[in-house]
Amino acid sequence: MMVNGGTCGIYLTCIQCYGGGVPDSPGGLGLWPEYDADVGHPVGEPMLNAESGVWSRAYSKGLALVNPTAKRATFTAAAGTKYNDLYGKERGSAMQLKPGSGLVLLRA
Repeated sequence: MMVNGGTCGIYLTCIQCYGGGVPDSPGGLGLWPEYDADVGHPVGEPMLNAESGVWSRAYSKGLALVNPTAKRATFTAAAGTKYNDLYGKERGSAMQLKPGSGLVLLRA
C-alpha cells in the first residue's frame, strides 16, 4: 500500500500451507482483512516521519502505516481525524506500532 500507483499487485499462493493461520480459509491460505480493505485511492505519496521512522500513506478512505524499524514507534494522526482498524476498533490520535509491523486504518 505504500507503493501502489495502480500498477502494483500481490500474488498469494498456498503451495506449502502448514496449517495457515486463518480459520475457515481455503487451503490454509491466510486471507486477512488487510488484503481487501476499501481504503479508496491514494491522495499523496508515502511520507517518512524522520523522528519515529514510521512511513504513512493517506488514502481517500483510510491510511496505511508501516514501522520498518527495530523499535516500537508512535504515529500521530492529524488533529480531528479519527480512524478505525479493520476489526472495528476505534484508534486514538496516537497509534503504537510494534517493530517491523504495519497497520491499515479506515476513516471513522
